[in-house]
Amino acid sequence: MLRKIDVRPRDTGEIISVTKASSSKENFSSRPKISFAAITCLMKCSGMYINEELCCCSHYLHAMYCIALSLLNWMDLSRMVYVATGETTMSATLVTKLTFIWYQFWVYYLFMIEHFLIRKHYRKVILSFQRYFEAYERSFKRKRVTRLIYAYVCTGVLLSLLFAALQMVLCVVDALNESSPILKIIRPTGLNIKTYSIPYILLSSLNGFSKGVNCLSIFVNWMFFSVCIYCFCKEYQFIYDRLKDIVEMDADPKVVEERLEMLRKRHEEMTKVVSQSNAILKHFTFVTYAAGMPMTCSVLYGMITGQLDLSDTIFMLMCLVIINLQMILVTSVAAYLNSKVHKPLDGIFQLDLGKVTDKTVQLLTVFAARLTGPSIGIGVWDLFVIDKSTIMMIGGTLITYAVVVIQFKTDGQVSHISNNSSFIS
Repeated sequence: MLRKIDVRPRDTGEIISVTKASSSKENFSSRPKISFAAITCLMKCSGMYINEELCCCSHYLHAMYCIALSLLNWMDLSRMVYVATGETTMSATLVTKLTFIWYQFWVYYLFMIEHFLIRKHYRKVILSFQRYFEAYERSFKRKRVTRLIYAYVCTGVLLSLLFAALQMVLCVVDALNESSPILKIIRPTGLNIKTYSIPYILLSSLNGFSKGVNCLSIFVNWMFFSVCIYCFCKEYQFIYDRLKDIVEMDADPKVVEERLEMLRKRHEEMTKVVSQSNAILKHFTFVTYAAGMPMTCSVLYGMITGQLDLSDTIFMLMCLVIINLQMILVTSVAAYLNSKVHKPLDGIFQLDLGKVTDKTVQLLTVFAARLTGPSIGIGVWDLFVIDKSTIMMIGGTLITYAVVVIQFKTDGQVSHISNNSSFIS
């Protein structure tokens, strides 16, 4: 038989309803947790994650699968580097190939993160989330997180399947085309074209499958990044709201001390979860800037110097929009999280220290020292933490580069005119 009881959370004054089973032991679950089941299932289907409880043979097969896909990605990256090294002048062809190289590096690095790094840290992140929400009340609606996860899952699966199918069809059509590069190589040798076309089609199909997996890995990274940032921001906003309530209320100093200690511990525990998640997210942010900045510079150079034709210009514009959209979203969201983490400092400064005990003052000093210490948030390979100043740094770098390219283009035009001038005697 079930009966309802009212439970007052330890750090809030709100009443929540919990269904409790009336049994001899009075056992019941504390609070619902976040479900990462959809993310885990998607990662298992694409081969990005495998349970540690499985046998050794499964782990060996998974390792061989990851190595095979990584070799296919490495072949694509090496091919683009080899083709680009054949260009000796800064032409439109070289600019386009350099953009392809940085794009392939971006995809390859994300693939390596998903298939070789996430197995080490993903389970730890899930356990840290579960421990946190077992100890504290969840401050957001679980349905919103679930909808966000399933939206990413559906979009990622559909686009990945479409991309893989399109890549396979293009490879088969290219192999059967009379003007195909592979046929131009085989035909002068006198070898049987069918004998070499079938392995080429199979290898191209595997390459298309790897492209679909790469597309899926990009969505998994975005899904994990978005869910983590959403949970972090909601929790830190909840802590700040409870701190504002403490500042505005006129309660017993002992009650204020207990609630402040609870908020400080909750903030510290959430910071530990952020640090654990940063073991994965720092690689996602690193590759965003490491590939995004050179790609943007290549696109700006090609467009400003006017060395691109219409098709290359359209491709460059697409690359510019996609990679800059990712950089803007990553930078703005991570900077927003950083501001949420340090926002409780404003509430601490508004607290009247004359109405609290000496122990509370010491507690506030420790809390303020933590908030004014090293910046907390999403880092970039432990080099720096993304905050509002990062927006100015990235924007200033790109604007400076564009100005320099425009200046060199103008100087080149003036020099060209002066060297071709003639005098009539």
